[in-house]
Amino acid sequence: TSTPAILGDNLYFGGLSGNIICIDVSSNQEQWSYDTSASVRSPLLIADGQVIAGDTDGDVMSVKTDTGEENWVYSTEESIRTSAVLFEASVYIGTDNGRIHIIDADSGDGEEISMLNTELSASPVADNSAVYFVTTNGNVVAIDPTENELAWELSIEASVSATPAVGNRTLYVGTEDGIVIAINKVNGNERWSI
Repeated sequence: TSTPAILGDNLYFGGLSGNIICIDVSSNQEQWSYDTSASVRSPLLIADGQVIAGDTDGDVMSVKTDTGEENWVYSTEESIRTSAVLFEASVYIGTDNGRIHIIDADSGDGEEISMLNTELSASPVADNSAVYFVTTNGNVVAIDPTENELAWELSIEASVSATPAVGNRTLYVGTEDGIVIAINKVNGNERWSI
């Protein structure tokens, strides 16, 4: 299954057999199940009454948290194993091959906005100024959500598979070599590494 998410008494998770499931943890009863076109390996995003997930066929779907009723489906046509992130009314998600898509959270209309030309295995993160993606080969990028354009890019020349952490002025990225790198969120300059 995908990484579970919890909201109130409900536990949500994606299944490798091609579904999203909601269970009431107080009664241990399944509340609903939504069939997807393929395995759901990505962690689920729970926001604004929606469960949003990507599957290995490249579909991103939004269903209602309370009923499992479909809101919309958007196709990226490439496998997805990372979670989406919400910035205001827009969903940002990356495909395994490094294509970044932005989707309107209400309508499901979307488009590809960037191609990173390398694999994504870490989920994106966002704050009030940018959406951050980290590629497997160590490229860190910040997307300006007001323009949906690249704000900055930094190559840290190390393998990365973990989701970064966002601080007040700093983005923290952990590498597979056991190094943590602190990056200035405004300009993408490295502050320090340890």
